[in-house]
Amino acid sequence: MKMRMFTFKLDPVAGTFDDGPLTAFFAAHDALDATEHWFVHDGVPTLTMVVRYRDVPRSPGRTSSSACSA
Repeated sequence: MKMRMFTFKLDPVAGTFDDGPLTAFFAAHDALDATEHWFVHDGVPTLTMVVRYRDVPRSPGRTSSSACSA
């Protein structure tokens, strides 16, 4: 089992967090658990996600979309 931490700062214009890196990570890995931590750093709302995961074996011709279906 492996762990990875993602940190996202609130985009004040959009009012959201850019979770693109997290979405891409989930497409390529088998997430076992995720824990969120919310805090304010220098006045900016911040989200940290700690993800426990395992690598998804890739066979030739397999795409990330097929890894999500089962």
